[in-house]
Amino acid sequence: MRGLLRLRGEPDEVREGIRAAQVSAVFRQMPIALAVNAVNAIITFIVLQQLIDLARPLAWVCVVALVTSGRWALWLRYRRLRSSITAVAQWSWLAACGSLLAGMCWGLGGLVLFPITPVLGQIFLTFVIGGMCAGAVVISASHLPSLLAFLLSASLPMAVLFLGQETRTAAGLGTMILVFAAALSLAGLHLNRFLAETMRLRFELGAANLRLQAEITERQATEAALRQAQKLEAVGQLTLS
Repeated sequence: MRGLLRLRGEPDEVREGIRAAQVSAVFRQMPIALAVNAVNAIITFIVLQQLIDLARPLAWVCVVALVTSGRWALWLRYRRLRSSITAVAQWSWLAACGSLLAGMCWGLGGLVLFPITPVLGQIFLTFVIGGMCAGAVVISASHLPSLLAFLLSASLPMAVLFLGQETRTAAGLGTMILVFAAALSLAGLHLNRFLAETMRLRFELGAANLRLQAEITERQATEAALRQAQKLEAVGQLTLS
């Protein structure tokens, strides 16, 4: 909370600068996130299509491809317009929505595919979704809304699936998923605070440099004016003498 309160207490221009830097960072990382998402989806499809009927894995990977293509188009548009972007809140919302859709592909996809998949495939699917959630902490930590949107939408459906089963093993697995999601959320929150603090210090350092340059320029102008006054005074004394 201290980090959030500190950010709220910053001057408006510093606060907006930090938010713009956070959005820029998440879009800068987006090609990596899209590549990881696409590669893992293809590998998951290849594995699952050998274990279950082809129709559902194929439909799922097509949805993933559609969402990934939409996020790629969003990234291209941001890249073209980033030098003239002023509506930071709008791009922040779009980035979070893209992460939410990507997370839902894994969470809801797992919810649909898990019950019809053999045990080996279920273990594989669980590990892939867990790995995607862990990777999101590294890739999206600079922008907390995007991180939480992906993390919660990918993990909570699987937790609900296990908790809905009337066995201790399933309940234990569902609880473990909730604990895992909470731990990753806290880790992402701490990393986000650290990155926001780093950005704040960078903006403060830049502002201090600008003030220092302004003071140096003012001092040089004052010294130049003083020298000019001394020259005029010397000329006046010579004239009087």
